[in-house]
Amino acid sequence: MWWLQPGWTEAICPDCGKKIWPEGDPDWGRCAECFQIRLNEEKRLRDLERLAEEEMNRQYEESLK
Repeated sequence: MWWLQPGWTEAICPDCGKKIWPEGDPDWGRCAECFQIRLNEEKRLRDLERLAEEEMNRQYEESLK
């Protein structure tokens, strides 16, 4: 729990250099904006992986016909 240490409110986001405190997420060490961008990117990647898996399954099913 590094955010309980003195001076943690001066911590900066490694992605953009803005101060994390007070809106950011100290657990992840990012400002609110970069934290949301990262969440969105992770969701996009999961969606792409899911679509690729669905396409592979579809192609496999087609090959069995």
